[in-house]
Amino acid sequence: LTVLDNVVAAAPPGEASVARQRARSLLEQFRLSHRMAHHPAELSTGECQRAAIARALVNRPKLILADEPTGNLDPDNGEAVMEILAAFHRDGGTVLLVTHEESAAQRAQRTVLLRDGRIAQTIEPTTMESDAAP
Repeated sequence: LTVLDNVVAAAPPGEASVARQRARSLLEQFRLSHRMAHHPAELSTGECQRAAIARALVNRPKLILADEPTGNLDPDNGEAVMEILAAFHRDGGTVLLVTHEESAAQRAQRTVLLRDGRIAQTIEPTTMESDAAP
């Protein structure tokens, strides 16, 4: 399947035309409009990662589980992905993000730090706001 068809494939049966339009829009947001007709084997790792995130978003889910969503991306594309996930959250969705990147973690409303598989620290929104004050 092409990249566009891969994203549309996540849509429920009978919603292909609406999903196709949404998939095109998402691929444009992820800076992949020039790759829609390509096959996954023709994409870079970062392009595949962005296409996978578009596929996850095509049905407007309530929850996105994102494990290192910017791990294979250059800074500009990583920032674009984080902004799309932030917009998803502003629109009412929830993002559970696993990351080692400080800049990505700083966007969170709640942060849970793990060390050796155990919770080392939880930072709630009110704590984060007070920590941010000079």
